Amino acid sequence: MYLLLKSKTKKHYAAITDPVEVGKLLLAIDAFQGTPTVKTALQLTALLFQRPGEIRHMEWSEINWEEQRWEIPAAKMKMGQPHIVPLSSQTIDQLKALHPLTGRGRYVFPSARGASRSLSENAVRVALHSIHYSHIVPGPLDAPLTHKLFSENVVANPSRYGVVDRAYA
Repeated sequence: MYLLLKSKTKKHYAAITDPVEVGKLLLAIDAFQGTPTVKTALQLTALLFQRPGEIRHMEWSEINWEEQRWEIPAAKMKMGQPHIVPLSSQTIDQLKALHPLTGRGRYVFPSARGASRSLSENAVRVALHSIHYSHIVPGPLDAPLTHKLFSENVVANPSRYGVVDRAYA
């Protein structure tokens, strides 16, 4: 006798792909009145184009201040390869501002329940809900938008094919 297991239904979130709507989302994030940790996590999600889980699990030891990059070890990556994320001066400034609050712990974005855990996915969802964006992907600027915006640029410069895919490693 065989038992059929019901497959888990996956919830699909809407993705913002209109640049004007992205601007509105970024303004809403900047006006967010929650904790500096959650606000910075939302802002860096928009700046770094990484998966929300990777942002939430960012560790201070992975930040290379001299090279201005985030060095994600292979063990944390979906494809099992180390990943380097360049950090803009704006990102560096935000990390430096957050460092006095969370820099003595492991995680850049620790849980409110204790520094031994990273920020929860639910904390990000609650933040998005509070700024009236609960209908979107938990990571505000996820793959659909990134592909749309950068793919439009590839037409003018074909040498950029694959850049977006490599960014998501």
